[in-house]
Amino acid sequence: MARSDGPVPAIVGRLRGLNPTTVFLITLAIALAAMLTPGVIGAVIVLAVVGALLALARLTWRFTPLPTKVMRVLILLVLVAVAIVKIIAIR
Repeated sequence: MARSDGPVPAIVGRLRGLNPTTVFLITLAIALAAMLTPGVIGAVIVLAVVGALLALARLTWRFTPLPTKVMRVLILLVLVAVAIVKIIAIR
């Protein structure tokens, strides 16, 4: 359950109003592009996703339960590992 430690950032309020299906399809397209694009370009896309997720996590961190925080950090670490593997694989 989310805690209420103060006002919710405006961007979080805007994100709540987005159509979940549209968000899912856009996320799926970006994820597929990142995973299927070889080499450095694919790694850059993955790292851009990591940056966006870090920014979002930073905004919502105080409202997020501990198990969700752990899962988010693990997912970010896996994505960074994927980017490193994509960079190493081109050598």
